[in-house]
Amino acid sequence: MNIVFNKLKNGAYILFDTNNTYIMSFLFGMLGALVIIFIFSFMQKPFPTIATVNITGIVDRFIKEESHKNLEPNLLKKEVKEFGNKVDFVLSHYSKQNNIIFFPSEAVIAGGKDYTPAIINDINHLDSGQMYEKN
Repeated sequence: MNIVFNKLKNGAYILFDTNNTYIMSFLFGMLGALVIIFIFSFMQKPFPTIATVNITGIVDRFIKEESHKNLEPNLLKKEVKEFGNKVDFVLSHYSKQNNIIFFPSEAVIAGGKDYTPAIINDINHLDSGQMYEKN
């Protein structure tokens, strides 16, 4: 027999027999499990970032622009719906692309990065005809 540890200081014996297939199978099984856990830890997506967007400011800006146009109610209703779709599209696309969770800036006291200028810029790009590729 090939015994790795024979005797402790207090006289007790620990048998760690490298010829024992049960012990070796258990140890190599644990080693395999650790390797798999290690591999999956690198494949896992990073945690999303918390960010803020001033939705109220974006909507107020839109209302101010639309109030100067003096549009008919049906046309105004259509533009409001289009604007809502653009905001929804830009926020969901930006969130997916950058692994971000957006909160209204009013709901976050401190610690979130403000992405309002980037979102407004993307909404303006949609207005000028430059569309994102839909995934």
